[in-house]
Amino acid sequence: LLLRPAVDLVRALLADQAGRVHVLVVEATYPNQTLVHAEHDGNRWTKENLAMGSFSVQPVMMEVALDGTLLVAWPSGDGRDLLVSARGSGGWTTRTLAGVTAAWLTGDERGEPHFLAASSVHWSFGPAGSAAGLSAQFPASQ
Repeated sequence: LLLRPAVDLVRALLADQAGRVHVLVVEATYPNQTLVHAEHDGNRWTKENLAMGSFSVQPVMMEVALDGTLLVAWPSGDGRDLLVSARGSGGWTTRTLAGVTAAWLTGDERGEPHFLAASSVHWSFGPAGSAAGLSAQFPASQ
């Protein structure tokens, strides 16, 4: 994996249960930026483009779900929605949580993403991939 220090920006780094290293990189390709997933399997790096847009100041998240599914989330270009990609056996699937910005990401035993938004609301995907907001207000501090 060749990174250009003055141009590319590493946004996330993790290792999965199989020991593969995953890196999210924002590559600057004027006039756009590309969100790239790179993976090292112990022998070589592979990389794939996930999205194009503006990522330099936006939070980009990556997590491995309990079942091993790789999850990536990033804000839409206007910052009003959250785009969520999950990599399964058939490749990447991307869904949109309209009107949601997330602060934290995790995945469950089915590989489904779960988010905790800054407003202390828990979000996940419901039937057929529709977004389902579940209230998870935390008790006030005593």
